[in-house]
Amino acid sequence: MKALSIAQPWAELIASGKKTVETRSWQTSYRGPIAIHAARGLTKESLRLYNKMKRDLPPTEELARGAVIAVGELVGCVPTVTEIDGKRFLATDHIPAQEIPWGDFSPGRFAWQIQNVERIRPVLVRGRLGLWEWDGALARS
Repeated sequence: MKALSIAQPWAELIASGKKTVETRSWQTSYRGPIAIHAARGLTKESLRLYNKMKRDLPPTEELARGAVIAVGELVGCVPTVTEIDGKRFLATDHIPAQEIPWGDFSPGRFAWQIQNVERIRPVLVRGRLGLWEWDGALARS
């Protein structure tokens, strides 16, 4: 199964079903099952987001890190800004308003659409950059 490492608290937001779009600087043609891996590190940016949203998230010490925490389906990958015949179309026009602060929708980026997410018991595994293969057993909760 393909896997994607995502920093906390973004990974938790996806696992809990609150976030359905992950933004990246690169696109993929892959569509299909995807494991959501919570990266081990916490960045200043992720802690800043966490502090804004902490009432909707578990305490930082309870956020799984360095583990696959959910599985879902990658159903689309679209540019955040598209121009056709001089008209601009924004990916944010089709994304729930509460998700917009949780991604970087600036020009040149891509919105990865993830659906049918199911949380699993965390499976400790080392993450990687890009899409990577995860062959671990699922620990469904």
